Amino acid sequence: MTCVTVGTTTMFVVGRQGWYNDGCAKCTKKADVKYGPFTCKCGHLNQISIPR
Repeated sequence: MTCVTVGTTTMFVVGRQGWYNDGCAKCTKKADVKYGPFTCKCGHLNQISIPR
């Protein structure tokens, strides 16, 4: 059995600071680490995360 959900984004509600996520400096993947060096899923060693 396979379930498929299809949806459409109709609106983004953004606060005064805007919307962003922290990511790798080399690729576009999201980073869950806020402090210290981390290795992204692409294998790149980051000293800090980059807000995107």
